[in-house]
Amino acid sequence: VVYLHNNNISTVGSNDFCPPGYNTKKASYSGVSLFSNPVQYWEIQPSTFRCVYVRSA
Repeated sequence: VVYLHNNNISTVGSNDFCPPGYNTKKASYSGVSLFSNPVQYWEIQPSTFRCVYVRSA
């Protein structure tokens, strides 16, 4: 799990956690937490977390 709490993250790009060309079947993370950051979850594209293998995380 990658915890990015309280880091003043205001934007998350679609390739920030999974670079283009990466084999998404080899999941890199079990979860990513952006708790207490100014970015709103509805502003993040679902494809941003395509390398996270626990989709509910």
